[in-house]
Amino acid sequence: MAESPNSSKPAVTARRPSSLLMVPLGIIAVVLVGAALREARAVILPLVFAWMLAQLLSPLIVLLAKRRVPAGLSIGFALTILLFIAYWTTAFVSVSAASFLGGLDEYKKQVGVIVGDIIYWINVRFGSLSSDAINQEIREELVAMFGVMMQFTGVMAGALTKILANIILVFIILAFMLVGRPYGEMKIKQAFAHDTAERVAKIIGTISRQLSHYLSMQFLISLATGLLVWLTCKLVGLDAAPTWGALAFFLNFIPTLGSILAGVPPVLLALLQFYPSVGPALIILVSVIIINQILGNIVAPKIMGDQLNLSPVVILLSVMFWGWLWGIAGAFLSVVITCSIKIVCENITMLHPVSVMMSSGKAIRKQAQAEAREEAIEHA
Repeated sequence: MAESPNSSKPAVTARRPSSLLMVPLGIIAVVLVGAALREARAVILPLVFAWMLAQLLSPLIVLLAKRRVPAGLSIGFALTILLFIAYWTTAFVSVSAASFLGGLDEYKKQVGVIVGDIIYWINVRFGSLSSDAINQEIREELVAMFGVMMQFTGVMAGALTKILANIILVFIILAFMLVGRPYGEMKIKQAFAHDTAERVAKIIGTISRQLSHYLSMQFLISLATGLLVWLTCKLVGLDAAPTWGALAFFLNFIPTLGSILAGVPPVLLALLQFYPSVGPALIILVSVIIINQILGNIVAPKIMGDQLNLSPVVILLSVMFWGWLWGIAGAFLSVVITCSIKIVCENITMLHPVSVMMSSGKAIRKQAQAEAREEAIEHA
């Protein structure tokens, strides 16, 4: 029998990409996605903020639904409350920032007095400096340093005002999200096979529950932090006390770094306002530390538990990464985004190791301790 002309050709088999090749491809993909997110932040940030607010309002809408309030009325009620809060917050932040920036000239004069005293102390302590040029250079450097630190508050307030300026766009997106939310589960069932639909619904439900609880509790804790900081500054007699309370409220949403940054401006202002006395600045510093320690390390873990189950290192890195990518808005959203990524990885077999590495490890340790106790009971 004559052989087919193609019989001598070897069979072509499909090859999978080498695992070594997947690493650089993955890095390139991450870099490209990061660049795209950075360039498209003007479009993506309102969407993410709207989605986050939808999670925050979810418990209220569910509660109204249980009381048989029509969906349209419950959504309208929730949006009205949120719009009222946003309006007064925007007005308050804008007025507070303008008031503080208007007094910068007086604070700069006080900085000049302090710098003069520092140079005088250096001359007394170490002898006269070699030339007036050195004295002037030291004066300029110290004034510049104080100026940069005091303008930090202005920059933060301006950034918060800029975020709140897009509130109308965020509200429009949020309204459409809330209106379309009841149909989400039906769409998932129609779009995917039964098993896949259940998995997708589980992921979305887990993200919604955990983030709703986290955002609700974080809002209350941040509100308590802001009120206590405002009360402390008011009792001490510090200028613009409401500004420092508002700053503490907003920055408390940024894990770890936010509470530290919120304490810097009022302490610096107290040093300027009450100079040469340092007592008020010490009172504010100690009070801010105590407030953050009690609310952040005692109250928050008690009422929030380990809902997010994120490693502290992962939280810190996420704040740095998203802050670099999207600025202050990214730092605000860092925990929400990172928690969502972890939950998605948790429910995808191939990405499950990533979820384990992102976790705090407390659940794993508790499971190991429980297994050890069971083994001890069996051997006994």
